[in-house]
Amino acid sequence: MRPLKLTLSAFGSYAGKQTLDMDKLGRSGLYLITGKTGAGKTTIFDAITFALYGSASGDNRTPAMLRSQYADPNTPTFVELLFLHQGKIYRIRRNPEYQRPKTRGEGFTKQAEEVELELPDGDMLTSRKDADKKIIEILGLTKDQFSGIEMLAQGDFQKVLLADTKTRQEIFSRLFKTANFQKLQDQLVAEKNNVSHSMDEAAKSLSQFMSEILCDESDPLFEETLKAKNDELPSTDVLKLLENLITSDSKKREALAQTKKKLSDQIDKINTDLGEAKKTESIKTQRSEYKAELENSAPLAEQAKKAAEDAASVLKANKDKYLTAAAAIESTFDSYDAYDKAVALKNADSKQLNLLNKKIPTYRESVSSLKDELKAEKAEQK
Repeated sequence: MRPLKLTLSAFGSYAGKQTLDMDKLGRSGLYLITGKTGAGKTTIFDAITFALYGSASGDNRTPAMLRSQYADPNTPTFVELLFLHQGKIYRIRRNPEYQRPKTRGEGFTKQAEEVELELPDGDMLTSRKDADKKIIEILGLTKDQFSGIEMLAQGDFQKVLLADTKTRQEIFSRLFKTANFQKLQDQLVAEKNNVSHSMDEAAKSLSQFMSEILCDESDPLFEETLKAKNDELPSTDVLKLLENLITSDSKKREALAQTKKKLSDQIDKINTDLGEAKKTESIKTQRSEYKAELENSAPLAEQAKKAAEDAASVLKANKDKYLTAAAAIESTFDSYDAYDKAVALKNADSKQLNLLNKKIPTYRESVSSLKDELKAEKAEQK
């Protein structure tokens, strides 16, 4: 917050109206208000604090004490402050409750406390409750905090230094706008707690997992595995141990797989050899059976041979008879052919005879006609 213009009227040690145009001092750096005792330095602090919060900067000066004792009864008492905060300009005017002359008649009457807070957008707050709340909202400081930090009047800053830790923390948090940092800190603490909880759970899971790990005493990693089960190894070493155990088990598994394959191949070969041996034994058995059957069937073979020879003799005799019968049959077939030809010739002659019989009357007529012609020619010759 930077004061730009302060107007005091019948306020404190200032009997009349005074205006301090602090904007002429520039809008950067600090203001140093200096002067002899009684020059009115504290009054300026009181005026700024009163304009903002409705009370003086010191605890021993009440609003009723702020009207100047040297002021003319008709001079109104008020403070008006124009200030800049975070790039925006605000105007606030207050007057305390005090006694003033009546506008009609004689005597005095009470001037009520009044406030006007003009916001950058032109809105005007005239309720003290609303104005006080808005000022705290704008500056982020209460009156006591503002008095102890912004307005370093007559060593009042010592109160801040002597305040308890919680109070100082609250004041400096508002002053330096550390609320967002506090939120970030709270989030980091929460995340840290979550991570710690996750790490604890992971450690429990790792411990439980390690309790289920089996490692043979002859294994080079047995001693280290035993330490891990007793929680005597850091987590990083446990993870490395697990990697080594996995690598070792993988190599053992590969070796067992190769051994299993070799044994499987040997079993297959034995089964193959056994099958071949069974086949050979079966062939030997069959040969023996065939030989025995052959020996038993020799007499039968002799009988079959004699029967075959007898059958051959009978077949030869029957063959001769067959050939004679075949010749007779062929001769008979020739007779049948001659008969068929004779029948066919007869049928052809019959057809020719019938044709000639049909033509005989025609021939007879032709002969008769020729005879008549011949007679006629002979007659003419005579």
